[in-house]
Amino acid sequence: MDLAPPGTARPDSDPDDDLSTPRIVPARHYLRWLAGLAVLVLLAQFAHGLATNPGWD
Repeated sequence: MDLAPPGTARPDSDPDDDLSTPRIVPARHYLRWLAGLAVLVLLAQFAHGLATNPGWD
């Protein structure tokens, strides 16, 4: 009988074999990063256009 608290592994067991608690893996949001990068590029292009446009002098 194992009296260890839930979520703690016994010293003689492999922590990867413990199936009583789920392994938390962070979500990867590649499309969010790409969308943010696209917005930053568009904002940089807009700012460059404002700074270099002779019509705004």
